[in-house]
Amino acid sequence: MGSLTTLSVPECLYELIPKSVARALDVGAAPEVVAQKAASDLPEELVLEHMTSLELWVRVSPWFFAA
Repeated sequence: MGSLTTLSVPECLYELIPKSVARALDVGAAPEVVAQKAASDLPEELVLEHMTSLELWVRVSPWFFAA
């Protein structure tokens, strides 16, 4: 499983991600590097990453069917 933190307002939907993960995604880091930064328990500033409702459902729907 996992977790996904979002902020939804009538105008848009955002995912809240750690700043180090956002930087890694911006520079095109390898998926392993991004996953390692996401797994870190160190507290850090969060950034808002725009996402669509379709992207959100694609990411969370597998959790509904996990055994």
